[in-house]
Amino acid sequence: MQRHSRIAGHLDYGGVLLVPVGLNGTRLYFMVDTGASYCTINRMILDQITAEPTDIKFSIAPIGKEEIITAVLKVETFVVGDKIQKNVLVSVVDFPPSVDNLDGILGMDFMGKYRITIEPDTQTLILRQIPKKK
Repeated sequence: MQRHSRIAGHLDYGGVLLVPVGLNGTRLYFMVDTGASYCTINRMILDQITAEPTDIKFSIAPIGKEEIITAVLKVETFVVGDKIQKNVLVSVVDFPPSVDNLDGILGMDFMGKYRITIEPDTQTLILRQIPKKK
């Protein structure tokens, strides 16, 4: 039997799924983005979370824009549903004011460890544990 987590979210910004996440115990809302390589947080919420600065930089290339080099923080505990990952690196970006309810982006560095299903009709993200190879 596969262990899975159903994360209830809500649709916003024209139909993208936002789900609750926990960063070191702080509850936030991240957009589910299977096209994003990295999890990203909005610079405006830095005062709400505890994270460790790193010397690492990520290169992000938003569609139609020039490459951006971002600062990277290490989050000790990153929780989505009952899925917990430790010492997750997140990039820090200035989000536009038009997305004021968006705290971050849930990218493939977190979700890539699971089989992903997005149910727009139930506004749910499903993360299924990938079976270990024998």
